[in-house]
Amino acid sequence: MLFPTVATAALGVLNLAQRRQVVAGRRDPVTGLATRAAWCRLATKAVRRPAGLWLLAVDGDGFKAVNDTHGHDAGDAVLAALALRLAAWVGPRGAVGRLGGDEFMATWRPRRGDAPLTVRMAELLADLSEPVRFGTAWIPAAASVGVIDVAGLPTPSLPQAMKGADVALYAAKHAGRGAWRLAEPPAGGYLIQAAPLHRTRAADQPGRTDRRCLMQISQTFPSTSSTRKGL
Repeated sequence: MLFPTVATAALGVLNLAQRRQVVAGRRDPVTGLATRAAWCRLATKAVRRPAGLWLLAVDGDGFKAVNDTHGHDAGDAVLAALALRLAAWVGPRGAVGRLGGDEFMATWRPRRGDAPLTVRMAELLADLSEPVRFGTAWIPAAASVGVIDVAGLPTPSLPQAMKGADVALYAAKHAGRGAWRLAEPPAGGYLIQAAPLHRTRAADQPGRTDRRCLMQISQTFPSTSSTRKGL
């Protein structure tokens, strides 16, 4: 699948409504996605109806090398492209946000009759791995994805869903470039499909979602995020 040339969501090409949202702090100026705070508010509402809801943690692969080799403007173009592709894949029934750097989070509700998860994830990884046109050059792009079924959590909450997705993302990063993993949350920890068992902390208390969501994932689950930063 081919995508249009992107330095797409740079502030200069955002529409008037998006510009106003950037000024108000609700839109990321590089990608046009929701900011961390804005996405957390949307995701908190979505988690209140956990049935049929999936949460995805997405992290760019080799992004530092893109910045070092091609410069930060090229890096911004890759971020904008990944954001555009992820938002298109999620569709209007979900919400996508940029947490910072090359880290994204998304809520996703498959439509009735949608393809199986394995097929949809293969499509997403293929979309994210399309090279990005920047000037006369084509910049390589790829991302790893962690996925969790929010309804499968013992007590569905946004912090727990983010933890589970991040644990799965950690496993995906170690599986190689452009991989995905599914977190299956049994009692006491997260069992990663095709990966070892990773234990978590005790469940967060409900009602503190908004404040905890605004923290870096490395604070809510330091054993995974701090390790995968160099990947």
